[in-house]
Amino acid sequence: MANCLQRRVRRAAGALCLVPGVVLCFSAGARAAPDLERVAGRPATIATERVSARPSASQPAAAPVAPVVRLARAFQPRAAGEPLSERVARARAEASRMGMWNAEPAARGLLLADGLGSDVERSRAAVLLAPDLPAAWGALALASPGLGFGPALLRGLAEMERNLDASVWWRATAWHVLAWGLFAGSLLFLVVSAIWLAPTAAHDLSHRLPGQLPAHAWAAVLASVGILPAALGEGLAGLAVGALVVALPWSTRRHRATLLAAGAAALAAVHPVTAESGRWIAALRADPETVAIRDADVGGLARGQRTRLEARAPQDPAASHALALWSKRVGRLGDAQHWLDLASVDESTNPVLLNDAANVRLAAGDSRAAIDFYERAAHARADAAIFFNLAQVHGSRIELTGQEDALEAAHATSEATLRELLQLRGDDRLAVDLPWPVADLRARLARAADGRAVAAALRRPFGTGRLVAEPLRACGFLLLIVILGSALGRGRIESRVCGACHARRCGRCAERPAGACRLCGASGSAASPLSGVARSVRPLALRLVPGLAGLVARMPFLGWGAAVAAALATAAWVERAGVVPDPLAAGALGPLAFTLVSAFLVACWAGSTHASLRSLR
Repeated sequence: MANCLQRRVRRAAGALCLVPGVVLCFSAGARAAPDLERVAGRPATIATERVSARPSASQPAAAPVAPVVRLARAFQPRAAGEPLSERVARARAEASRMGMWNAEPAARGLLLADGLGSDVERSRAAVLLAPDLPAAWGALALASPGLGFGPALLRGLAEMERNLDASVWWRATAWHVLAWGLFAGSLLFLVVSAIWLAPTAAHDLSHRLPGQLPAHAWAAVLASVGILPAALGEGLAGLAVGALVVALPWSTRRHRATLLAAGAAALAAVHPVTAESGRWIAALRADPETVAIRDADVGGLARGQRTRLEARAPQDPAASHALALWSKRVGRLGDAQHWLDLASVDESTNPVLLNDAANVRLAAGDSRAAIDFYERAAHARADAAIFFNLAQVHGSRIELTGQEDALEAAHATSEATLRELLQLRGDDRLAVDLPWPVADLRARLARAADGRAVAAALRRPFGTGRLVAEPLRACGFLLLIVILGSALGRGRIESRVCGACHARRCGRCAERPAGACRLCGASGSAASPLSGVARSVRPLALRLVPGLAGLVARMPFLGWGAAVAAALATAAWVERAGVVPDPLAAGALGPLAFTLVSAFLVACWAGSTHASLRSLR
């Protein structure tokens, strides 16, 4: 009897212990009911689930696991001495489950880490984690021996334009290099032209102006005129103006056109080109919302970024798309669908919104709706990733004909992209999220950037006077120089230098010293003691001074091109590391690219100089 009573008490206690478990199971089943309805093909309850799934203040949701944290956990070693390849494969598989093509935070950390294998292993692992990261391809190019250098370099250069941070960074640096190259090359050409034409101008003025000053006195006057604007506080810009004043009236018609082009190029370098460089420098951090939109695709969103995007989402489909991506990757499918609805995805023709809406539907179990959205996205834009996603969902439904057709369309669109996706797939759960177009994000940054303060700081080395601060005044002053120079150069007579006595003569010169000179008309002239030095120095000067060979060969445009090429090559080499620090996007590829550009420009300088020297023979 006592044993029977004990058994009954134990049964009652066990039944009471089961009550909480039954309640928990029932509540869990109630929460999972909308997902089951979608699997059963009843999408009418999706809108209700979207609203109810959003966390409320009275019922806080569980803290989501950020994509970066998931990648870090997957990358952690499972055993002592585990190979790097296995850790990277797990991280790549985890990124694929989240729909991430580019796990940039993991790739950047891998590139900066030491002691995780050789440079080749780490760079290859970084490329596998983030195929669109230029820094990864640059590291692979430097680490790859032999024939692997070229393909990695070309792929990295192509990815520089498809990466938001890298594209903005190289634009800021390239515009700055262009500004200094145009200005320094034009200034060099103007100064060399002024020095080359100063003897002719001094000789001409000694005949045309009263006072009977000798030519060397007029040369001193011209030198004073040339450096006067710079002495008045205009800096390098004033030096360019002074050189243009000295050279313009006594130049030939072709040379004058080249001088005007050089002056206009220097003016453009100081104002619009420098303003463009300042705008792109400021654009790197001009719009935090745009940066958050980009971060949502490659890693995750911080709390502050989510707050900004939530405030902007009702008016901005890109912000809604970023929030939907983040919500899907942390497992909040109801929130993801809510943000896509806010972007009006049902009425949209944007292939990015349609593809990622299909990914959300697929993650929720509604493969039929996912196929519809994929087909609409493919109709809007033929993209290999969209066709690949369509092939994936057809394969999960065992629809082999549809899968084969989608894979053939992906292959026809981009064989390289399809090959990369097949390598990244790992399992059948990969459905790639499309990022928001980089061109649109870059345009947003450019519109939001106010680079006037940065441009003013960049202009300071050119000068601190009014010519640099006021572009309209500079344009008016350039026009005045053109008018006065043209008027002053109308009555000029070109003079020549005697090869024997080294005296400068023109048609107005009456005196002819004794000597054997065809130009001065006498016999027995002794050669100047400097003639031997001049003959030995001249070939070296023609090769080393950019633009001089073109002037001597009466090819001024070629001389200006040589001066600009030399200045651009120098600027590209000096600024090869960037006018601002690299945002861990270009990596070693940025300095390598600008070094190659500098080498190409040096070759252009040498080629133009060689062409000018050949015409003198």
